[in-house]
Amino acid sequence: MPLKVVPRRDRKLYRVVKRGERRSCRRGEVLYRAGDPAGQLYLVTTGHLRLVQEEDDGGGEAGGVGGRAVAIACAWEMVG
Repeated sequence: MPLKVVPRRDRKLYRVVKRGERRSCRRGEVLYRAGDPAGQLYLVTTGHLRLVQEEDDGGGEAGGVGGRAVAIACAWEMVG
């Protein structure tokens, strides 16, 4: 589930965010899957991410995401 970052204007947190690697995502792109090694933490700065629980049968189109949306991560929420 997403974790809301409060307060948004914390100077120490902002310095960490500035040093982090920026990544843009396209609609349907997979950042990580359940069971992947947990070496990354993602902070949504603009837009939103849909967190999906994959179907057991591996449904969905090739390279896409099939399954049920379980949460939405909005700006200044962390997932990973």
